[in-house]
Amino acid sequence: MKNKFYWDEDTLNAFRFEANYDSYANIKESVEFFVAVDCHLEDGETEEMLIKDLLNQIYNTNTTT
Repeated sequence: MKNKFYWDEDTLNAFRFEANYDSYANIKESVEFFVAVDCHLEDGETEEMLIKDLLNQIYNTNTTT
């Protein structure tokens, strides 16, 4: 999957670090909260799109933007 969104490297690193010590379900819940509280949707974007892309980038660190 090609990354659709740019995520700050600090954000990615924080979630990747957390993912080493917590379950996918808990990370997904954290990502959902983060997107709902800290992200601003642009035209045509949904929270689900951002959540899916961020999870992809957290767990697939070898993907390119």
